[in-house]
Amino acid sequence: VNNAGITSLAPFSEQTLEQHQRIIGVNLGGTLNGCALLIPLLARQEEAHIVNIASMAAFGGFPLKSTYCASARQRRLPRWLKKPYNSANKAAGSSL
Repeated sequence: VNNAGITSLAPFSEQTLEQHQRIIGVNLGGTLNGCALLIPLLARQEEAHIVNIASMAAFGGFPLKSTYCASARQRRLPRWLKKPYNSANKAAGSSL
């Protein structure tokens, strides 16, 4: 299970570029890093799954959390990752 997330409660225009980058770095970067570390190990298994847990923010928006909501779109990543592994019984999945 791959899960990471932080947020900041402030209007978008009142957050610094560093705050936006940190939120994106943890929320999207954490998911990418987890997948990058796991895929080589799991590719050697007969059957393997990566489950990325995403926030409900991926489906809509929340006031004062625009950067967080944008970073929650990583929930679609498993769909893009699994295509090269489908023929070898490999799978990636996403869950809420």
